[in-house]
Amino acid sequence: MTYFGGLGSGRGWDSISFILTPDELPMLFDGLKYSFVITNSRVASDYKETPKEDFFQAYKRFFEQILICQEPLTEKKLRETGHPFHQSVIDDINKITFEEIKGPKGGPTPYKLVEPLEPVIDISPFHLLYFQKAEKETLSTAYYNDEGTLGLQLSYPRYITWCNMENPEASETIETHSFVGKVLFETLVERIKKNAKKAKVQSPNKLFRPNFWISKDSVLVINNNSYLRKKRLKIE
Repeated sequence: MTYFGGLGSGRGWDSISFILTPDELPMLFDGLKYSFVITNSRVASDYKETPKEDFFQAYKRFFEQILICQEPLTEKKLRETGHPFHQSVIDDINKITFEEIKGPKGGPTPYKLVEPLEPVIDISPFHLLYFQKAEKETLSTAYYNDEGTLGLQLSYPRYITWCNMENPEASETIETHSFVGKVLFETLVERIKKNAKKAKVQSPNKLFRPNFWISKDSVLVINNNSYLRKKRLKIE
């Protein structure tokens, strides 16, 4: 039985957006029991989980080639470098099961589906969007904007709906506060806030206080970001 997170239309989720350096990100997970796993797409039949070192090395490339890159980003570069961060974190890899994908005639394929037994923490890039209309300036992290890719976001559902495909009326919506994954999410959020501060973004005419966190070391380099330079923004 699978689940859907949240309450629909983006409601029912807790999240935090942040920027940490490649040295700081692994320290966020130091001493915790966790695994990275792909949950949003099919995986190879021999896939078990994403090695931690692979994930952190991918973040190093993401940070250097996208977040602090001065050159305009191409769609190919964004896709290849940003895709590894559409993953999840779970407190126990034994809470992950797999379902084989059958071919058109019921035969085997080289792929399978990932089926978490409990809610997972979703990881994805977050984006900054800035625009000016007449004399009104707007800056937000709530909209998708590839060009403004700026950091990572962790999300965890406040509610999930267990879906019974054979008997849809038996589907049940519950709160997630009793799951260990909720404790892991709250621990990560607490550590982010302990090692970072709420960002301020200065445009030529206005100071914004958007909803993301940034570490002191990240502030030293993030203003090389091509989107910030293009829009004449500075993170403080």
